[in-house]
Amino acid sequence: MKRLMLLCVIYAFLCVSCEDARLKKEVERLKGTVITVPEEMECLLLGKNTVVPDYPGTCVRLVAYYDSTGCASCAVHKLDYWDKVVELSVATANRFVPMFVFSPGKSKMGETSFALKTTSFNYPVYLDTAGLFGMLNQSIPDNLLLHTFLLDRDNRVVLVGDPSVNDPLWELYVSTINGMLANNGVLEQ
Repeated sequence: MKRLMLLCVIYAFLCVSCEDARLKKEVERLKGTVITVPEEMECLLLGKNTVVPDYPGTCVRLVAYYDSTGCASCAVHKLDYWDKVVELSVATANRFVPMFVFSPGKSKMGETSFALKTTSFNYPVYLDTAGLFGMLNQSIPDNLLLHTFLLDRDNRVVLVGDPSVNDPLWELYVSTINGMLANNGVLEQ
């Protein structure tokens, strides 16, 4: 029995190790990829159509992408987790700008729209009703953990991961953002 338990523990460890290796490989493959942001998305503020903000001088962006594989309305209700990211944008005079892109698919569009109308998150979000973001960026992995990324001035992926719920990752994002802003939107070479 002990031998069987030991084999189960070893098997579980190997599965976790394989998943970690696969995740690292996907992150490395995504880094440096150019992300295309479609202009045809609806821009909403507190669930109402708004003019797409023009942030002249923006050279660094964070994109949080929610597609049909996850619960978009759940993500809408967690937008307050992003307050520190929005605050950093304001502190940088919008030279760093977060983008929240919701592409829930047709079957979940109604509940996502309703969630966006009832949110108290006072920052523009984008509703991708045609699914263009995913179509234009097929290099984005299916793994939801990899749907948040930091882009340089040329829209190349620099960092991957959700810093809203991970303090060490948030600190890495902040230091990288500050370094990129000091270097005109690119990583120091």
